[in-house]
Amino acid sequence: MTSFWKMQQPDYITDHQEKSINGYVEHPYGLPGVECTDCGETWSSTKILPYKLPSNLNDISDLNTTGVVSDSRQIELQAAILEKLENYNGDRLLPGYEFQPVYLDIPSEPRADFLWASFASVLISDRIRDIFVENDINGVVFSPVYKRKIGKRKIKYPFKVSNESCNYSELIITSESKSPPGAEVISICERCGREDINDETRKLVMVPEMWCGDDIFFLKTTLWIIVTDKVKSLIESVNATNVYFEKL
Repeated sequence: MTSFWKMQQPDYITDHQEKSINGYVEHPYGLPGVECTDCGETWSSTKILPYKLPSNLNDISDLNTTGVVSDSRQIELQAAILEKLENYNGDRLLPGYEFQPVYLDIPSEPRADFLWASFASVLISDRIRDIFVENDINGVVFSPVYKRKIGKRKIKYPFKVSNESCNYSELIITSESKSPPGAEVISICERCGREDINDETRKLVMVPEMWCGDDIFFLKTTLWIIVTDKVKSLIESVNATNVYFEKL
């Protein structure tokens, strides 16, 4: 029976060290937050899609700035995207969904295998991506990362890194587990799509009965990246840097 591991960034000595190693990523295009007249909530979700925003929508200001729009405007934006987006097979678009491309800004040429520069994904070096592809790791897709602003600062890494610079892909998680125990859906707003989960009874655990068979996935109702023994072993076999595993 497989074990499950939360894959995450290691502990850093300072916030400055964390930012220096991982940098910052931006997805310029995405749906804004929403102010819903039905449920009364102002909110935004966190999800990164593997799709590019259709180019003829790039100039719509509400899709390339952060902020909040009315629920009626949100519905208009979602309809405009779905009309132009080819091969989309996902669920309903929700406020806060971000599209490709992704840009990396970092104080120096990046050299770690994992870069934790986003809340809802992680950047991986080419050698990690190649290992995942060669071993048919599922539950994820890859999107190229564009290096935008690369500084010349010298960084003292707390682990050994290659002298060669790395190219990266965004590891976009497309799968999730079944709901953890106690994660009762109290309500779903039909107008904006917001789910209200009972956080008081939800237990943040991962048990075999929740597994849907994917190698990498989110723990449902969270942004925890969960991997199987297979993935953990592959990563550790090449002494990958800037990654830590916590057994669940």
